[in-house]
Amino acid sequence: MKNILLVLLISAVSFSGQSQIKTTQTAFVSFYSELEEVLAENYSGISELNTETGKLIFSFAIQSFMFENATMQKHFNEEDVMHSREFPRAKFVGSITDHTKINYAQDGEYKVNVKGSLTIKGVTNPIETKAIIKVDGTKIYANATFKLDRFLYGVDGKEGSISDILDLTVKAEYE
Repeated sequence: MKNILLVLLISAVSFSGQSQIKTTQTAFVSFYSELEEVLAENYSGISELNTETGKLIFSFAIQSFMFENATMQKHFNEEDVMHSREFPRAKFVGSITDHTKINYAQDGEYKVNVKGSLTIKGVTNPIETKAIIKVDGTKIYANATFKLDRFLYGVDGKEGSISDILDLTVKAEYE
């Protein structure tokens, strides 16, 4: 009887160690505006990837975006731009629609499609983009670049200060 309990306990511990949920607390997002050449970067995003279902979540604190120009950073968080006190986070919830083509047990690079909902300033819009998932040993890397129309999310700000369409880059390293 003791041997059966020992085998069940070892099996349970082994199974729980093979989680399908991969996480990171250092996901990266940046946006770039060609007008005025503004770049903002955020290295403290939270992300979760379910390797079984393809579900993908990203969440970023608005106040964690860093700019070269301190005045630009202050303006970014103000009420007429991101209003980060009322809307402290941006969030993406979606999935890798063709996740079954990724073999997480074998090193490789996979071009995939991502679809979901992006919420910024309390405004949610559907979003679709291409991404690259790279499997390297026990690590999984995600990388996507896409265009974002800031006006769809109520990000107004001073006219002519940044581009209407921003270039976004999102990266994550999961373990």
